[in-house]
Amino acid sequence: MFLFKKIVGPLFFPVSIGLEAMLLGLFILRFTRSTRAGKGLVTVGTAIFDLLSYSQVSSILLGPLEYRHPAVVSDQTVEGVKWIVVLGGGQKSSQRLAVTDRIDLGTLGRVLEVMADVAGILGIEKADMVLETVSKDTEGEGRNREWIPSPPRQTPW
Repeated sequence: MFLFKKIVGPLFFPVSIGLEAMLLGLFILRFTRSTRAGKGLVTVGTAIFDLLSYSQVSSILLGPLEYRHPAVVSDQTVEGVKWIVVLGGGQKSSQRLAVTDRIDLGTLGRVLEVMADVAGILGIEKADMVLETVSKDTEGEGRNREWIPSPPRQTPW
């Protein structure tokens, strides 16, 4: 399922859909007599590709998702929180790459920001952090809770 998701998933990204529509339209133009359908698909594919390639359009579409929850700006915002989980994104699991080359720049920025700012604000020691290395993707990281240590035992006295 992991490979299926990694291979088939990108085919349904918005820019990929635009490119696929253009290619299908060119195929129809070249190998069939239906020029109207071919031209229509090329036009629609080009419009989708162009619109979604502009950062202003993608920002408008992603805005409701990005601003659904407020940003953590102080230690009072996270009062009572037991765990802070930083999910991976855009990572490569190749041991031949340097650690900083295994993740894309956006993920590296988020990880550095979270680790430096939040951990520092909360006074978390490096010994108290847990590194999860079992999951293959973000969904697996969210489901896999085996790496979360059990809470400290309470002494009876």
